[in-house]
Amino acid sequence: MNGERNVLVFRTGQLGDTIVSLPAIRAIRAQYPDHRLVLLIPQQPGNLVSPFEILGGAKIFDQVLLYIPPSASHITWFHQLALAAKIRRLKPEAFFYLRDFPYKHVRRDKLFFQVVCGVRNSYGLNGSRYIFDRRDASGRLLRYPSEAERLLDIVREARANLQMQADMDFTLPISERECFQIESLWRENEIRPNEWIFGFGPGSKMAAKRWPLDRFIEVARTLLRDLTRARVMIFGGPEDFPLGEEMKRVLGELVVNVAGQLTVLESAEALRRCCLYIGNDTGVMHLAAAVGTPCVAIFSARDHPGRWEPYGANHIVLRKDPDCAGCLLQVCTERKMMCLHEIKVNEVLEAVQRILKGKLMAEGQLG
Repeated sequence: MNGERNVLVFRTGQLGDTIVSLPAIRAIRAQYPDHRLVLLIPQQPGNLVSPFEILGGAKIFDQVLLYIPPSASHITWFHQLALAAKIRRLKPEAFFYLRDFPYKHVRRDKLFFQVVCGVRNSYGLNGSRYIFDRRDASGRLLRYPSEAERLLDIVREARANLQMQADMDFTLPISERECFQIESLWRENEIRPNEWIFGFGPGSKMAAKRWPLDRFIEVARTLLRDLTRARVMIFGGPEDFPLGEEMKRVLGELVVNVAGQLTVLESAEALRRCCLYIGNDTGVMHLAAAVGTPCVAIFSARDHPGRWEPYGANHIVLRKDPDCAGCLLQVCTERKMMCLHEIKVNEVLEAVQRILKGKLMAEGQLG
């Protein structure tokens, strides 16, 4: 394309997937400062968060290619061939396959990108040193490196001989516009500077990740009762709004429900102002961690420990590991979500207390 040097980056997923890929994507930009970076992402249904909602404002990419995910439809395959033609015209000098792992269609994608699209230098398509479902002698799942680290390893593969060092940079492109919107939200709800704002994320698009709502309500009730300056703010997507309304109905006007009411970056700015976040394993949790808000993260045992935990040292992850751990179920009916139900309200409250104590000590308010 007129002598331009292109690098193609392929990333799928929604909010959490995009956030954990930020360090890898920034490392690619640093490695190829003079190249055009092209982002390849799928078209998402209207209720899902597109990676571009975050990456677009970061000004990392010079071009975005949208594609319709493959299926048996003839129309879809027509779009795949049109996409292949666009990629061939780009002639990317490097291609980074930052897809979720393990992914059952890697062989298909390898054929598409390397043969149909003619991509030569690809990274992330040729196997991985990460082995899924590894267990110890007793059958317990082994701890897994974070997804952010796995993706960075793919980028390091491209410059292995240079021993590239890359920071875990989760910086989000929060602008003055987002700050202004959240200032307005704070004023509308009469939130004062000296109040403790606890972010809550009681929802998840995946049923197997949802801790019972009545337990979130009990945690919030205790905080509002024991802390005179406490407020609760509910985060999530539009599908989580009814959960927030139920919490508000039960707990009263000290609950502010913004689920589905803010953009991704407005949510990030609001979370940045929270003293702590309490919620399920979701993209909102990763968003809170990205802006430096400590998390009490409530995890099911469906995946390896470590893999999707919020990145950083200031978080507490609560997780049980029954013998069915690693099931990868999206809906758990046979065991009735035993791993989540074993996490009790008092465990969450104790984790909140430990984080608050650490914050007060760090700020010199506690001897």
